[in-house]
Amino acid sequence: MFSEMIEDLQSGLEPTLPLLRQRLQAAMVKKMAMMRLHKEFHHNDSKINPNTDHMMWAAILLEDHDAMETLATILLTEAHDRYEAQRGAMDAPRSPPELSGVLTLSVRKLLAVSASNKLSHLLNEKFKKATIFKELTGILR
Repeated sequence: MFSEMIEDLQSGLEPTLPLLRQRLQAAMVKKMAMMRLHKEFHHNDSKINPNTDHMMWAAILLEDHDAMETLATILLTEAHDRYEAQRGAMDAPRSPPELSGVLTLSVRKLLAVSASNKLSHLLNEKFKKATIFKELTGILR
C-alpha cells in the first residue's frame, strides 16, 4: 500500500501528502480489522494487512498524532506477539519489548530509507513535533 511513499523517500522526496493521507486512512481501517481477528487468521498480504512500520512512517510524514499513538500501540502489540511466539524457544531469558525500543527501531528504519539530508532534516523536525517521540531524541541524526 505504501510502495510509492517508500520510493519517494528513497529518492529523497516527500511523498504526495493528500494521497498518502487517503492510503493511511484505508490502511488504518484494514489494520484495525486485522487486529480484531485471532492471530491464526492474520494475512501476510500487505494489501490486506498493511505493514505497521510503513503506516507509522506515513503518520509521521502527515504529522497525524492520533494515528501515531494508535500505531505505536499496534507496533508494541505486534512486537509482544513475536516475543511470545519465540519465548518458549529461547535459551536465555529476555525481557519483553518496550515502547521506546519498538519506536526507535521503526524510526531508524525510516531514516535508513530516507535518501537525502534534506529529507532527514524534515523528518527530524516532524519527530520533534510529535509528543510520542519526545523521549527518543537520542535516535535522531
